[in-house]
Amino acid sequence: MIENSANLQMKNPELNVGVLTPPNSFHKPVLYSDKEASDSFEKMDKDVRKNSKTFEKQKKTPIAIKLLYWTGGIAATIFGGKKFYAVWKK
Repeated sequence: MIENSANLQMKNPELNVGVLTPPNSFHKPVLYSDKEASDSFEKMDKDVRKNSKTFEKQKKTPIAIKLLYWTGGIAATIFGGKKFYAVWKK
């Protein structure tokens, strides 16, 4: 085998051992009173609702789609009812 730099690294791999460094600070949990927590939640809820569409402002389903659903439902009821009645009568 020819000795070159690629073969040397494969023969003698470097050990991946290092010094563990702890974080600078640990997360300290913050305790809130019930009033502070509910006030903070209400503020966050108002911010979220202010930036999102309200349900009333969203687009309504077009009338053509509603009619299509209704006619499909009625047709399925009629044809399915006839087949169900035929099976039931036997």
